Amino acid sequence: GKAAAAMAQGAVAALGSQIAGGVIVVPVGHVPAGFNPVAHGLHVTYGSHPLPDEASLAAGQGVVDFVTALDARAQVLFLVSGGASSLVDWLVPGASLADLQALNRWALQSGAAIAEVNALRRRISRLKGGGLARSVQGRPTHALMISDVPGDDPRIIGSGLLHAFPEDLAGEPRAAALPPELRDLLDRLPSSRPSVAGVPAVPVRVVA
Repeated sequence: GKAAAAMAQGAVAALGSQIAGGVIVVPVGHVPAGFNPVAHGLHVTYGSHPLPDEASLAAGQGVVDFVTALDARAQVLFLVSGGASSLVDWLVPGASLADLQALNRWALQSGAAIAEVNALRRRISRLKGGGLARSVQGRPTHALMISDVPGDDPRIIGSGLLHAFPEDLAGEPRAAALPPELRDLLDRLPSSRPSVAGVPAVPVRVVA
């Protein structure tokens, strides 16, 4: 997220040598002055915001690769803030970067409710709707979040990277309300929605 590097700086101050490595995904220019992540074993990857690009997809793959390669006994701390929806992603088969960009342009311009936007994001992403949480594969996991959404629901912050959102709580917008390119996208994708099964319960605290 946009505050990920600043949150990592706070984690370093609090945990010191207990931090054994990590990945930070931020927009360019969002690492605090005077903070050197590399000195603490933290690798910085730059995603794109507010519209995702190839770097956002590479960042999503990089985060998943990092987590899945950890020792099985590793403790994982996720620091999530606003902007994560655009900065990091990993698409389902059949969805393209052009599809993702079209969805985000629509989200920025349409005035649609965040619940409707996130329902579409979960359809095309393997990370959102709890997908990233699946990658921890039983490792002890906690999350700290900075909320940029009304109600501070962790299932909505960053499109719910770590928390599943049952589709009966908020559905997709009516097809008639979508531009043609998004209607075509939904026609191409499998009709099944992301399942909440297999998403572990990640303890979370909203810190700001």
